[in-house]
Amino acid sequence: MADPEVDRLLEEAARQLHEERRRALLQQAQRKVLAQGYYLPLIIRWFYLGMPRWLQFQPRYDQFLFLPDFERVASP
Repeated sequence: MADPEVDRLLEEAARQLHEERRRALLQQAQRKVLAQGYYLPLIIRWFYLGMPRWLQFQPRYDQFLFLPDFERVASP
């Protein structure tokens, strides 16, 4: 996304000390982004995890690994 108007609104909001004015600027930027149909993925997975077929694991969105999250589905 390259929109100078949205960039200007976000930069001005970042400098704004008055909370209501900052909120108004962010809302303007959000309305402009929504009107253009832009989107930002909220989840991006950056790692790969290799494991044997007999072990099953559902990755967590916070990317923490906890032993109870792993399940043995067959004998090794």
